[in-house]
Amino acid sequence: MQKNNLTEDYLECILLMQKKNGFAKSIDISRELNVTKPTVSEMIKRLAQKNMIKLDETKCIYLTESGMTLAKEIHNRNIFIESFLLKIGTCKENAKKEAGMIGNVISDETYTCLEKLYKSANFITYKHK
Repeated sequence: MQKNNLTEDYLECILLMQKKNGFAKSIDISRELNVTKPTVSEMIKRLAQKNMIKLDETKCIYLTESGMTLAKEIHNRNIFIESFLLKIGTCKENAKKEAGMIGNVISDETYTCLEKLYKSANFITYKHK
């Protein structure tokens, strides 16, 4: 997957809103990501050009099939990383906050290695004393 932190953040945000409401709105994305409405409008244009989203006549935003596939991959990656961080003793608040940041910067290779480590019998959990 080609890394683009902003694109990943927007796609995951739209995915979660679409799961909750059936669609996403620019104003809600703006609030959730703490960015201005013009910033959201610009990214929405880019995502539409890349065929990741579509808008209906009421400006509701929906993920396309390719957008949905990528958004689910991003979301699943972040969920896994959060679980991994919790497993090694990170507090819940930090694990949730940091999972997205880590997911945005690690390579697919590193992610695959983390998955293998997590699933292996040699993975031993510990907590700092």
